[in-house]
Amino acid sequence: MKSLGLSVAILTPHMYIPSIQPPRLNIGDTVAIVAPAGPIENRQALQSGIATLEKMGFRVYFKDRILQSFRYLAGDDDGRAEELMQAFENPEVRAIVAL
Repeated sequence: MKSLGLSVAILTPHMYIPSIQPPRLNIGDTVAIVAPAGPIENRQALQSGIATLEKMGFRVYFKDRILQSFRYLAGDDDGRAEELMQAFENPEVRAIVAL
């Protein structure tokens, strides 16, 4: 007898894993913009996005490093990692947007 190799997972109430809901953003909260992967090729689109966030009442935080380029990446590995970790460690940052 051959098997299709399919299995079915049945979740009972005691197996349910609740999702983690982040706190809601409020006007005046700081949103960090980081580029942990590819470079930002359209600076005008970046400025438009920043302007939109500011019109929504958010403060926008980013370092000029997001505009760097190294080969096909947004800067070297150490710089991209440092940028992302600084955003996570900054107690004023309430949300992170990764481009």
